[in-house]
Amino acid sequence: ATVCNATNTQETDDDNFFNRYALRWDSHRIGWVVAGIMAAITVILTTVNVILHTINYYRPLEQRQIIRILLLPPVNATISFFSYRLFRGYTYYILAQSTYEAITVAAFLMLLISYVGDSTDERKEILAEKGEKKIPFPFCCWRFRPSKPYFMHTLKWAVLQYCLFKPLSSIAGIIAEEYNLLCPTQYSIHFAEVYLNAFGLVMSLVANYALTVFYALTRENLRGHAPSAKSWSIQMVTFLTFYQGFLFSVLQRYNVIKGTTYWTSTNVANGL
Repeated sequence: ATVCNATNTQETDDDNFFNRYALRWDSHRIGWVVAGIMAAITVILTTVNVILHTINYYRPLEQRQIIRILLLPPVNATISFFSYRLFRGYTYYILAQSTYEAITVAAFLMLLISYVGDSTDERKEILAEKGEKKIPFPFCCWRFRPSKPYFMHTLKWAVLQYCLFKPLSSIAGIIAEEYNLLCPTQYSIHFAEVYLNAFGLVMSLVANYALTVFYALTRENLRGHAPSAKSWSIQMVTFLTFYQGFLFSVLQRYNVIKGTTYWTSTNVANGL
C-alpha cells in the first residue's frame, strides 16, 4: 500500500491519572506505574554501582568501559518509561535509545580487548601465540590467523560499523517520521521502515558475530572476568530487544496484536 496507516488514534484519553475521587487503574495506567517504578530502581542501583567504580578507580582502561556499559540500563529504562507514558512520540524516543545501545556494544568490545592485555604490544603477543582457527558457525569451513594485522582491524570495524551506522539510521528514521515517510505501522517497500529495519538487522548480526569470534578466540585469556555473563547481558539488552521488537512488529502487521480505543496495534506492539 502506498498510503500509510495512522500510527496513533485520533481519539485521545484526556482523563488524568489522578482525579478527585479515586485512582484510575486501567491496564495502561498500571503499565505506567510499573514502568516508572522499574526505571527509578534501575537508575538508583546504577548510580550506586557507578559511584563505587569511581571511588575505586584503579583500572581506568577497564572501568571506563564498564561505566559506559552500566549506563545502558538506566538510559533504556528511562527512555522506555517516557516512550510508554508518551507513546505517541515513541518513534523519536526509541530511535534515540538505539544510539546509546550502539555505543555500549563498542564499549563491550573495548572491555574484552583490555581484559586480554593491558597494552597493544601485550595483546599482539597473545594473539601471535594463537594458531590458525576456524571461524565460528555458520562459516566454520573458513579459517583465519589472529596474528595477522588485518584481523583486529577487521574485527573492530565489524563492531564499530554498528556504532556509526546505527545513529545514522536513527537520524534517517527521525527525518522520515517527520515527513511521514517512515510508516512503522506496516512493512511496505514504499516506506522507510522496512529498509531501516532490514539494515539494522544486518548491522546487529555483523556486530554480534564479530563479538562471538573474538570471544571464542580469547576465551582462555578471559577467564576470571565472567565474559559469558557480560556477553549475555549486553546481548539481552541490545540485540535481543531489537529482535523482540522486530517480532512484535511482524505480529502487529498480521493482526495478531490488536489495538484498543486509544492505542493502535502499533502502539500496543511498541509498548510490549
